[in-house]
Amino acid sequence: MSQPQRAIGIPSNRPLERSRESIESAVRFCIKHNMRLVVSDNSGSTEKAAALKPLMQGHANLVYLETPPCGMMDNWFLTFNETKSDFVLMMGDDDTIFSYGDAPTFTNITPDVVGIRPAVMGYSDENGIIRSYTSEITAAHPTQRVMDHLQTSSGANLGIFTFWRRDIFKSIMDLWFGPHPTKGTYCDWSVMNGLVSSGIVLRDPTSCYFYNLQNWMGDAQAVQQMVEKAYTKSGLPATAAAYARLLNAIDSFIFVSRTDNPIPADERFLTAVFCLDMYLKNYLASLPVTSHHPRAADIAALSQKLVGNDSIPDIFAVLFDIFEAMDTGLGQRYRDFYKSATGKDWGVFE
Repeated sequence: MSQPQRAIGIPSNRPLERSRESIESAVRFCIKHNMRLVVSDNSGSTEKAAALKPLMQGHANLVYLETPPCGMMDNWFLTFNETKSDFVLMMGDDDTIFSYGDAPTFTNITPDVVGIRPAVMGYSDENGIIRSYTSEITAAHPTQRVMDHLQTSSGANLGIFTFWRRDIFKSIMDLWFGPHPTKGTYCDWSVMNGLVSSGIVLRDPTSCYFYNLQNWMGDAQAVQQMVEKAYTKSGLPATAAAYARLLNAIDSFIFVSRTDNPIPADERFLTAVFCLDMYLKNYLASLPVTSHHPRAADIAALSQKLVGNDSIPDIFAVLFDIFEAMDTGLGQRYRDFYKSATGKDWGVFE
């Protein structure tokens, strides 16, 4: 039996009462549209399995895995690998998905289509829907696609909840959670730049994904603590958040420049340089000279070498020094990451 064109994967660790609504919504959605669903439950809860596994019995495309305890990303990849379909949406087990009609069949998908997106709504229990993202990304040139995504995202990276073409998604995720220097969740914007650079994203007008923004609710101090946690969990000092745009610049450059990005080499380079320039200009416009980083003064002095610098090799040399000042060995780890993604030495672009 051939695999359905689209699949949802849910790596699930939350207890039954916090994941039931999410998984039940995905079951209904996938049955209605003949999609594959893989739930990999590594919570170890027999109560949860007993309540949810029967919902999927009798449906060949629905799979409930009782997975032994493992790390979050180990479970993510286990789930993804079992989805098998051409386009995969990886869903959080506190999110929900619904449809309001018959989904388009998308029977003649051209190779340049890398995603099929439901409408994505960001909500919290107290405030309801706070953000919505419904845009297609269909520009011919990858630079414009990156720009379109950033301009339509309204400051929330909701577009990542898309049915991504399997090989494109895997190529970036293998880099992110393989040779990337930190594997930090703060990389999600750079990951999206890599994804939309790779091709166009169509919209499914009948489907709606609800993303739970509850963890991002609170006053400015609480939100800042959440931001800093993304860096400390990745092994960087909390003060690294002050240099987020520098990290966005290099990560976007590398994700776009990866060897298996299917776009032409010249477009790949132009788009990578566009991302680098955009984030560096944003960083330099509000240079964090008052950062609490112990080497803030050194980083600020090095950053001045980026002002008005149009030489990409020179910029890479300065970035290496800045990363070493941010965290000893970080520059070398980025050299290794660049080599893994592009097959080239640091600062080499031909």
